[in-house]
Amino acid sequence: MPSTFARRFKLLREAKGWSVRRCARELGISPSAVQKYEKGETSPTLDTLHKLSHGFGVGEGVLCGVTELNIIPKEQKPLYFKREEDDENIA
Repeated sequence: MPSTFARRFKLLREAKGWSVRRCARELGISPSAVQKYEKGETSPTLDTLHKLSHGFGVGEGVLCGVTELNIIPKEQKPLYFKREEDDENIA
């Protein structure tokens, strides 16, 4: 199962309507890095995490799953994310 970071990274890319190539260009990383992040094969360094979050226009906590994320994709269907710890407390 992909990490919270991997899931949110991909969701943010798709919500912006970016292809893998455009995402790489917008964020200043390689297309292969985009694919590896989305598959959960690698995680960014703290410096890169800051760069990625700035490029997406969200805080680092959003990408890591510490902060809630509310976005409205192009289809206008709101998506809501809770912190991972909130899911664990649901019985």
